[in-house]
Amino acid sequence: MARAGASSTIDPPRKRWYRASPGERWWFAAVLIPGALTAAVVATQGSSIESDLKSRVESSLVAAGVTGVQVEMSGRAVHLTVPTGQNEEKAVDTAAGVEGVGAVDAERVAASAAEARACEDLQAKIDKVTETRGVLFPGGSASLSSSASSQVSAIAKLLVKCPAATVKVDGHADASVLDKSGVSLRRAEAVRSALARGGVKSTRIETNGYGDTFPIARDDTAEARAANNRVAITVED
Repeated sequence: MARAGASSTIDPPRKRWYRASPGERWWFAAVLIPGALTAAVVATQGSSIESDLKSRVESSLVAAGVTGVQVEMSGRAVHLTVPTGQNEEKAVDTAAGVEGVGAVDAERVAASAAEARACEDLQAKIDKVTETRGVLFPGGSASLSSSASSQVSAIAKLLVKCPAATVKVDGHADASVLDKSGVSLRRAEAVRSALARGGVKSTRIETNGYGDTFPIARDDTAEARAANNRVAITVED
């Protein structure tokens, strides 16, 4: 029992510092410093390899006549951003042929902001021109009417502004049409020819004739038959 008037104090814990011996300090220096130097050298060499490969890929692309391509490296893997108007397949083959390159992949982009705007919602723009009905043909005809010609001309202008896009031009016919398969294909070819006259390269157009395989109206009425005699234009890319 403590006596009255007496006080007791507890000394605070003392901080204890560890001091390495000369031998331990030498061991740390011998192990850690070379390791850090090795890591720095490896990182520098890796960066140098990437930089060298990127430079050689860029030079090879220019020499091959493929310009405006952005090159990104991840180790030995190459990613190409290819603008419209440049040959994507040629760009990939050229990059893959550079010694030291591993995998190569590519993506296509618009060559300009104006082109990007023109390609945005392109299908919706085409559907607006045709009022979502497609290009209509009267009866068993495979010739474009004046109104249909105007529609195809407007669609050609949209496609010219978006040169990266390819389209499917699918001809259809009502069940009442004789030679349904032949008529539907001729309708598709008539639209393809009109698009080509409007400046769209034929290589961007795929044509098909489906006869009466895909009717959009089954009623035996004049309106239903007219709706089935059409050409649908679908954006693929």
